[in-house]
Amino acid sequence: ELSRSSFIMPASVNKPDSANLTEAFTQPEDALANVEPRVECSYSVPSNPPTRGIVRVIKTLSLFANFFFLLAACAQTSAALVDLASLYSVSLAAISVFQSVNCVAYISGTWIGGLLCTRVNVFGLLTAFSALLMAGLAVCSFMPNVLLFFGVSGLGAVAGGAIDSIANSHYLTMWEGHRIRDSLMQGLHAAWSAGAMGLGAVLKSFLDPNLTSTKANASQLLSDDAQLPPYSGHVQFAYILFASLGAIPLCSHIGLLVWDRCGPTAGPRPADASASKDGKGGGRPRRLLAGRPALIMVAFAVSVRVFDVEAFVSSFLSSYLFYGLNWSTPDASAAFSVFFAGQFVGRLLSVIVSAFVRPLHILLANGCLIVLAGIVLGLFGRTEGIAYITSFAMGVGNSSSFPSVFLWLSEFLPITGPVSASLFLGDLVSLLSPAFGYVIETKWPEFFVCFTSGSGALSLCCLAAGHRVGLRLLAAATEADSGELRELDDAILPIQA
Repeated sequence: ELSRSSFIMPASVNKPDSANLTEAFTQPEDALANVEPRVECSYSVPSNPPTRGIVRVIKTLSLFANFFFLLAACAQTSAALVDLASLYSVSLAAISVFQSVNCVAYISGTWIGGLLCTRVNVFGLLTAFSALLMAGLAVCSFMPNVLLFFGVSGLGAVAGGAIDSIANSHYLTMWEGHRIRDSLMQGLHAAWSAGAMGLGAVLKSFLDPNLTSTKANASQLLSDDAQLPPYSGHVQFAYILFASLGAIPLCSHIGLLVWDRCGPTAGPRPADASASKDGKGGGRPRRLLAGRPALIMVAFAVSVRVFDVEAFVSSFLSSYLFYGLNWSTPDASAAFSVFFAGQFVGRLLSVIVSAFVRPLHILLANGCLIVLAGIVLGLFGRTEGIAYITSFAMGVGNSSSFPSVFLWLSEFLPITGPVSASLFLGDLVSLLSPAFGYVIETKWPEFFVCFTSGSGALSLCCLAAGHRVGLRLLAAATEADSGELRELDDAILPIQA
């Protein structure tokens, strides 16, 4: 019941005093710290309504399903490159153009998804792009020539990039400020590794076991007029299987889209419901970087992604074993699955480790492991057991790098859709895939291990420089004394050592 006195204006308001006004606008920040912010309410149904409780868990599981069943299928073409080269009677260098087409299309998709996810319902976008990716997977390997294969698979890559960008940014928005955010982020990408590992094992039964890495076969793959033996594998039907599995996340996205449109989502919406009372969310400083300092940190994060060799290793590990170590394609595909098994194990460990270890230190450990694994594979890879062990170690080293870059950058600035899409610019190195494929196939197979170790070392240098610059920019943005950031600054000491 409202009292009559609540509508009586105080005398100080009816008779304004210029001294009071001046004093009100010059109060120190501490005096305003306890003032509760005004809650702005909107009774319209938003495109992406606030998500809490069991609905948030269900939406997270839907993203997990997409990463496990659908996005993981995009990685299988790298394991099937040799079979696709034989299927279309082209060289490995020619079929590796797929990597460049896929790179441009995937990055374009990340920007499309990043720009749309704040304007359109996320699960409506995921439904549309999942359907497009399923269609691309189903028909790409049935194209009559390699150019049409590139075109159709490129459309699928656009859809895959959009799904990746939308899922990462929406996940961080849903779980912003929650103490298990970092662990679940690692788990989301662990689901992708598990899917790639499982689908890779399935793919092995569809590949041609008669392809070998003899000199005659290599020369045939390089020659445009040579008569290749008939392809006896069934890689096309593997893509049909992968596309059909995408129906599982597609159905979950449709159901959540209906819930967002028809469920109880209208009503008051706090302006910042995820922030905690002390002004912090997810353990990050209250004031984050914006403008030019934020762009500087995004540039450092992209440079770390450029030298992150996950895409390179997953693209050419099988080819290196095929041409450099004379393995058969099924055996090379098995090592490819071992690589993703290492990724899966590493990301499972990261789910636990992320609760206690900062993303900076996780990236440091990953980079060191990549450098060491590349050196060991180059020196002792002729031994089959060591090749499998180093493939597993490379998977562990690459396991949490991508999500950890997201989490590391989130210590300095908020991860929006465009920021999420920007991080995928690091994959532009895949534009060099035809040159990489040509060198590995015909000139110098050991280029694979040299590039892997060298890029791992360069990523550590970029990380060290970026973290140091980020701390200085953050100190300037918060007008903090350098001593106040000493605890954060100590995190760079292991990298300096």
